[in-house]
Amino acid sequence: MEKQRKIGIDIDNTLFFCPSIIYNIAAKLKFSSSKNKLKFSEIPYRKDVKVNKIWKYAFSFFNPRKYKEFPAAIDTINKLHEEGNQIFLITSRPVLAPFVSSLQEWLNGHNVSYDKLIMGCSNKSAYVAQNNIALLIDDLQRNCKEVEEVGAKTIMFKGSLKTRGGEFKMSKSANIVNSWKMVLDKVQELFKEEAITFEPNFFSVDENTSL
Repeated sequence: MEKQRKIGIDIDNTLFFCPSIIYNIAAKLKFSSSKNKLKFSEIPYRKDVKVNKIWKYAFSFFNPRKYKEFPAAIDTINKLHEEGNQIFLITSRPVLAPFVSSLQEWLNGHNVSYDKLIMGCSNKSAYVAQNNIALLIDDLQRNCKEVEEVGAKTIMFKGSLKTRGGEFKMSKSANIVNSWKMVLDKVQELFKEEAITFEPNFFSVDENTSL
């Protein structure tokens, strides 16, 4: 089946939630953002990957069992993939062994369908533009705003682990959703109302991009 379009999806607080002091500290750190710099790593698929037990039991952030999927997230992503969309999982998680292994173990264990796993992404808007991604689903307003500035569509996810199928309310903003059921409806609406032809704004990207 020919792939229809590219959809980027954030991971932490979008695909799943992980209660962790490490993540909370990292999320609060403010890093300078530059549209002229882009660093990321495309993580090769590995089967039967497991996290080192020491890391797994010492820190909840590295224990896939502690990651709580937002209701209907996996079913929605897999449906979008089955419909012919390319799924890019894009995260700023560092490209270090325990971070990579814990994430891959969870994705494999939950049978998440995706085409590429991008980690250590320092600038999502630059990556979206460089790779012609038509839509980004992310929980941070900053990322959504910057991605819209390069010409792509965005959906900002503000979900809750208590959100169950059929128990969601419409958001005031058309592009802010609080459940994955709403994500699916919004994606279908965006691509039904207009044929998205992505033409990114041109800006220089560092020639030393990390791959």
